[in-house]
Formats: sequence, C-alpha cells, structure tokens
Amino acid sequence: MPPQESNQASNQPTSEPVIPIASIPTPTFTPPPVAPTPLPTTPPVPPVSPVNVPPASTDPKKSHLLPVLLGILLLVLIAAGGYAYYKWGQAPAEQSVVVLTPQPVKEEKKVEAIPTVSSPISLSSGGLGIVSFGSSTIDVIAKISSVYGTSTKDTGWTSSFSTYGTCPGKQIRVVEWGKLKVFFGDTVFGKQSFFHYEYTNNSTTTVGSGITTGTGLTLDVSEDLLKNLYPTAQITTDQNNTQWFTLGVNASTTASFLGTINNGKIASIAGGIQCGE
Repeated sequence: MPPQESNQASNQPTSEPVIPIASIPTPTFTPPPVAPTPLPTTPPVPPVSPVNVPPASTDPKKSHLLPVLLGILLLVLIAAGGYAYYKWGQAPAEQSVVVLTPQPVKEEKKVEAIPTVSSPISLSSGGLGIVSFGSSTIDVIAKISSVYGTSTKDTGWTSSFSTYGTCPGKQIRVVEWGKLKVFFGDTVFGKQSFFHYEYTNNSTTTVGSGITTGTGLTLDVSEDLLKNLYPTAQITTDQNNTQWFTLGVNASTTASFLGTINNGKIASIAGGIQCGE
C-alpha cells in the first residue's frame, strides 16, 4: 500500500545539516602600523689634513748620531743610579750620624742707664763748668754757694802739707760742699786761685750730689759704663792696689782728669793739679 509508506516516511524526525569544522574560518590579528623613530644625526667629521712626515735622513753621519746619544744617556742614568745608591742606599750602620750639641744661651747684658744731669756744675778737665781753673777764691766760693748754699767745711789758709796730701805751693785753702772739695793755692794757674777739685763718697751728707761729667759719668756707676762713655780711658793699679782711671792730662799745666775705682764702681772723680801723698 503506497499511501501508508508515505505516511510513515513523513512521520520521521528531520535532522539539522552538519557543517564540517574544517570549513569554519579562523580569525587573524594584524597589529597597527608603528611610525619609524628617526635616528640622531651625527655631525660630519671635518677632513683630516695629511701630515707631512719628512723622509728619513739618508745622511750617514746623522744615522749614527742617535745610537751615540742613546749610549750617552744610558751612561748618565747608570752614573746617577750609582751615586744615588752611594748617597742614600747604604746600610744604616755605614751612614754617619750627626749629633747636635745644644749651645748655651748667652744672657744679654743689661745696659746701664746714663745718669741724668741734675746740677749746673759739671766735672771736666778744665774746672767745674760754672768756674774754671785759675778763677779767684772769692769768685769760686760765691758761684758754688749759689748752687749748694753755705759750705760744709772751710779750712782757711793753711800749710800745703796737710791731711789733704802734699799740694803745690806753701799754702792751700780747701772748701767743701758735702761730696765736693775745692782747692785753692799758688800754682801755674795763679796766686791763691782755683787749681784742683775732688768729688768723692767720703761725705755722708747729700750736699753736692748729682754732679756728673759732660757725658754722664758720676759716682757709683759701673766700670763698664765708664768704658762705654770713655772708650780711651786708661785704667791702672798703683802700688797701694788702688785702681785708677785717667781720662786726660794737660801737658803744659800737668792738670789731669782722673778718678778711682772700687769694687767695679766709680769711687771718686778729680780734676786739676793733683796733690801727692
């Protein structure tokens, strides 16, 4: 029966068509284009000028000069090395040792100050400044008294042989103002005139203090100061062991300018015609 077969066939379920896997297209990824980065440009290198190298010398004398110079230089280096070894490369036992000996420190000698002149009277080879040898007795006494006042002693006219020594002439007169003694008598300077003075520390009074020579020499200063002030001073010692210094002598009148030293200090200064012992 043909109709039945057709109905059965129409009642069969229908299946979907199968697509093969190989026929499915595979997606592809294409990256976006990247812009090229420009490379840094290098500045052009300037052309190098060719160096003219002089041709080697063909002179036979010059070609032998370089070895000679090198030989001399080598000898100098060898000599310098030998000297350096001799000078500094010796063993410590062979090197000389310099021992420094400390020198004693010299003490500086203090310079004695020159006394300040405090009196119008000055000791000199020609007198006492305000009065000169040969001046009259009255004139000398008056002028010295105007400075120191009344004399501390006046012997009056007495024998020239006295405690003052043996003086010239037959009579003398000695007038004292403390440390200063002034002598009058008959000498080459005149009759009864000023012929001698002595400035000593024999008196305990301060009358007559502060008298100096023109350069500042006075009593009690050192012998060193005497030598500094009078470099030509002659220093001698007599038979009594008295030390004398002489500053000058007048040959025509025999007047002298001198003094004594005791224990390194000036003990007296005198001027004029001296009296003996």
